[in-house]
Amino acid sequence: GVVRGGRGKGEIDFDGTSKHPREGMPRTPSVGRWEKGSPSRRKEVSRSPVARRSGSVVREKNAVGDKTIMVVARVRPVPEGSKDEVAVSTKDATVYVAPSVKDAHQGNYFTFDQAYSCIQNTPGVPYATQEIIYRDIGLPTVASSMKGYNCTIFAYGQTGSGKSYSMFGCEQLPSKRSSTPSRKAKPPKLTKTHSSSGIIPRLITDLYSQIDSRPDTRFTVEVSFYQIYLEKVTCLLNPKKGVLKVREHPLTGPYVEDLTNCLCDTKESCLKVLEEGNKSRRVGTTKQNMVSSRSHAVISINVTHQTKANGNTTTVSKLSLVDLAGSERVSKSGSSGMGVIEATTINQSLSILGKIISVLGSKSYKASQTTYVPYRDSVLTWLLRESLGGNSRTVMLATISPCLSDREETLSTLRYADQAKKIVNKAVVNEGSPRRIIHQLKCEIKFLEEQLYKGADVVLQQKLVQSQKLMEAMSKTWDERWNDTQALLREKEAETRTLQEEKIHMGREIKRLAEELKKANRQKQSVIETAKQEAELAKIEYRKLQNEYSEKCEELVNLTSKTSFIGYHGSSNSSIMSTPPITPRDPLLKEIRDAAHNLQETFRSGFRGTSPRPTSRPTGAGRGPSP
Repeated sequence: GVVRGGRGKGEIDFDGTSKHPREGMPRTPSVGRWEKGSPSRRKEVSRSPVARRSGSVVREKNAVGDKTIMVVARVRPVPEGSKDEVAVSTKDATVYVAPSVKDAHQGNYFTFDQAYSCIQNTPGVPYATQEIIYRDIGLPTVASSMKGYNCTIFAYGQTGSGKSYSMFGCEQLPSKRSSTPSRKAKPPKLTKTHSSSGIIPRLITDLYSQIDSRPDTRFTVEVSFYQIYLEKVTCLLNPKKGVLKVREHPLTGPYVEDLTNCLCDTKESCLKVLEEGNKSRRVGTTKQNMVSSRSHAVISINVTHQTKANGNTTTVSKLSLVDLAGSERVSKSGSSGMGVIEATTINQSLSILGKIISVLGSKSYKASQTTYVPYRDSVLTWLLRESLGGNSRTVMLATISPCLSDREETLSTLRYADQAKKIVNKAVVNEGSPRRIIHQLKCEIKFLEEQLYKGADVVLQQKLVQSQKLMEAMSKTWDERWNDTQALLREKEAETRTLQEEKIHMGREIKRLAEELKKANRQKQSVIETAKQEAELAKIEYRKLQNEYSEKCEELVNLTSKTSFIGYHGSSNSSIMSTPPITPRDPLLKEIRDAAHNLQETFRSGFRGTSPRPTSRPTGAGRGPSP
């Protein structure tokens, strides 16, 4: 690694390490930075696009110039009821991943700025609560933001590893330990702080506490909250706007067009706004997580502070708090249908993020600074461009699972985190007046209008509309922004009241329908019982009729089988001629009836001593046959 500052600040030994002349702390060449506690390196200034145009960005005295991304790892607890083997352990700032059964090596070691373990009852390893993690991550971030630096905290890891719990916290507190995430955790209520509150509510509370402690400075806080779902941006504070477009301007960089910004004067109003926005976020249920985030959530907090001594100078710091959706394997999560599409899109955007981390952390990029970085391949990386290798002090929280079944995902997360700690950001204090940017926008709009007057051009027309919207948004006074925020809050309250009334009405309707359903069920049960009784009676009657019918059939069969064909041959004595008996095997009752009818006619003719009666009267005098 290259030691900045020359031999006056550090001397390179022949073994490749360097030692500081005063403290003698070794530096790892592969990491390219001083260990924790060493003096800062040579100060450098990197101007943002605004600084290059307006010259309004200046370097703070004794400020750190180039600074690598701070990377910390957190191991979540073992899931409740899991019988999986624990394969991850931590010691100081090192994470050890045990080898699998098929591997022959000794395991993997990763060293970060901090490593936290939430596995209970681990000898020699303290349990990392939410407060401990915020103390090491959140407090330095708030301090840097109050100095005028852009800051970013983003959580990265597989699904169910504790990203949303670390950032937002959870509402339902487990019974054994209050700061242990649960698979059945409900969406958090940010306005209520407790031991399970995450980084975001704690950071906002400390931010407003520091604002109140500086009465000589005027502060204004603007909050925006949006999500990236299926590579489309939607505002969570005002979802009625639908899908928003992502634009880029030389003065501001990438931004979301028509994004709602709420002006919050107290921590209660800020947390309430974020809590309302968090209710509109896309979530789902998988086998690995009961409340799985299906979108990337980004909270942007713009803190503008203006000292009373110099009212023309304004310092603006941007806080970006990012809760990324977790990478997942469909075979493990059990997603289907739309869940497969969501998982594919999430994995694709995280893959691009990992690719960018690898490029920015490579030695070739640090040497030449000309390597292409594919920021535009994903909406997420495009909007977080300044957080990765730009003007920001960034903290990456890598969350991992301790289970052996998640070993491959854990190693992938730790490898990307190991690359991220090599990324060098160039954070500067953002000082200047917004009037200069507005003036430059006016000049740009005038230039575009002149160009359009000479000839119509679709591209110039789009640039003109974009610049006009940007200038309109930046030209709003604080009173106008405050009125817009209050109008939005009143609209939200009206919608909440309407939803509550609808909920009450639906509850009554459901109760009425439940009573009707119970009544219908009782009637149905009564009808079923009556039908059962009638069916039993019908069965008895049917058996009775069946028995009678069987008896009649047996009598008829016996009668026809014992009877012979009887005929008279001119005398009173009848000669009996035998006929084949009718057996019970005859399948058709019709044959039995026909045989019985013929037998009846034979009996009738034989007893009278005549032939069978003719069907018509004979011709001649007389009214009938002779006696």
